[in-house]
Amino acid sequence: MKSVKKIIIFSSFLMLLSSCAGPQKLSQQAIFEQYPGIATLKQLLDKGKEDELMLFAPATYQEAVETYEQAIESGKSRSAETPAIAQKGQKELSRAQSIAAQSKDILEEVVIAREKAKKANADQVKKAAFGEAEDELLTLTRLIEANRISKAREGRADLIRQYSALELSAVKETTAAKARGAILVAKKQNIDRLAPKTLKLAEEELALATSTLEADLDNKEKADRHAEKALWHAQRATEIADIITNFRQSDYSSEDIVLWYQQQVAKIVEPLEKNVIFNQNNKLVVNSLNAQIHNLIQENHHLAASLQASKDASLSAQQQTEAVKRRNQALVAKFNFVSKLFSADEADVYQQGNNVLIRAHGFSFPTGRSEIMSNNFGLLNKITEAINQFPGSKVVISGHTDNQGGDAANFSLSQARAQKVAKFLSEVGKLNTKNLSWVGYGKTRPVASNETSSGRAANRRVEILIVNERQ
Repeated sequence: MKSVKKIIIFSSFLMLLSSCAGPQKLSQQAIFEQYPGIATLKQLLDKGKEDELMLFAPATYQEAVETYEQAIESGKSRSAETPAIAQKGQKELSRAQSIAAQSKDILEEVVIAREKAKKANADQVKKAAFGEAEDELLTLTRLIEANRISKAREGRADLIRQYSALELSAVKETTAAKARGAILVAKKQNIDRLAPKTLKLAEEELALATSTLEADLDNKEKADRHAEKALWHAQRATEIADIITNFRQSDYSSEDIVLWYQQQVAKIVEPLEKNVIFNQNNKLVVNSLNAQIHNLIQENHHLAASLQASKDASLSAQQQTEAVKRRNQALVAKFNFVSKLFSADEADVYQQGNNVLIRAHGFSFPTGRSEIMSNNFGLLNKITEAINQFPGSKVVISGHTDNQGGDAANFSLSQARAQKVAKFLSEVGKLNTKNLSWVGYGKTRPVASNETSSGRAANRRVEILIVNERQ
């Protein structure tokens, strides 16, 4: 028994000596301290991950990852080859950066469409479909990495459409989700039975929000306004249904409903009129209260105007100069904003004193016709946005043609096109028709020579003059 114990003790002693005799492996932190090249490689890998090198240079970036893992194992064993391995990984990452830059250049429009889709949260809202697009992008970048650039270019158009469709779908969901949800809840609660007209208004506004985005995805602000109106009408329908339900549950007679209505009106106008003339015709009651409120508002306006006049009169000459300067700066800022709305292919923008002229040559009317094509909706929405920068301004829309064809035909065509643009701005753009006018000049006002095709193209245009009288 004693001999067995001695053997065990002796064996353990030999094992201890053996472990002490061999080199101890380094920890990762110790490796970074002893081999700065590996630490640098790790930092470059992290930066490469942020730059999405695994997407735009996948094979080369993976080589660098594997080389880093090899360098770590080599460093643990204190191998003399460790610095060289780390340097190799750094070179691979440098090559990956170059390949990624080439991929982004070749796929520039794809990258832009992808960023727009991500900005619209398509990667969260449409995870599965976005993942499929990312797989397709990875296929194209692998082709570029394998120097099959022509093949990669063939797939760009489809991928741009994929990302654009994802962007549109995501924007639709996020923009109108609340309104759509409110309408669905209302229908489940049978509110369309109690307040059908109001709920229909909500559905119409929701449809406008969707069609606005389909016409021009960049016009999200206008789509949001329609979505907010849709939500408002849906909520109003819910409240109407709630009031109707309360009337029915309380067994209100028609007289009870009218008395309730009069109590509500009396409570609203109590600060203005304590004895409402409910013993008179209802129309007279409404008109009388409306007149009192209107007179009160007018008095407040006159008071505010009087106070403003007093303030203006007390302004020093320097302050008045500053006010004019600020107004001019505001006008310049608005003009610059309007100028940036349009691409060179869409329109030229000119400042004419306080007025702004938009010379739109980007319309694609069918030959000899005045119908507005759907691909012009984006340009028309931009024109609407430009006009909205100058609230209350008068807008004159004029149509112009080249010198091809007869005078009467050109005059009639230019009138029809100007009228169609005015109609769109009124009905879709919601601009006040009182401020809109249109006229056709035919071929009488060319801006370029009709002797060349480019000159004739410049003469075929629609001009929008914003008469900014309030500046």
